[in-house]
Amino acid sequence: MNRFLFWHKWLMAMIMIVILYGLGLAFFGQSLIYNVLLNNQINRAFWGTTPLTDSVIAYQKFVYGVLGTVVGGWGVILLFITHYPFRRKEKWAWIGLTLSLTFWFFTDTPISLYYGAYSNALMNTLMIVALGLPLYCTRKEFTKLG
Repeated sequence: MNRFLFWHKWLMAMIMIVILYGLGLAFFGQSLIYNVLLNNQINRAFWGTTPLTDSVIAYQKFVYGVLGTVVGGWGVILLFITHYPFRRKEKWAWIGLTLSLTFWFFTDTPISLYYGAYSNALMNTLMIVALGLPLYCTRKEFTKLG
């Protein structure tokens, strides 16, 4: 397998994880796995050790539902761009993916840090590495194009 194809497949796989994460957050945001990955840390940042009220949990379900669909929808467009124009090495696709990920990371992560949602900032960092690595490693394929 050539180098570009490897990174293309890697990027596709990571984007599929983004989509699945978004769907999971939308529909299972209060499940055991999301409690461990996200809720326990987020809740501690905002409410300390105080038990959440039913209205706070209902609001959190709503917010996670909306956020999860946005993350999933963002993943769908990333996947589409990666599968077609990125694979054809269309320069705009590399630029668009890179700018989208950069914008997300450098807005979401500082907000997360400001509010003490360190687990979200950590997850962002892992995702920017997983998604940014193939973009970095394929950049020369796009810079030599007109």
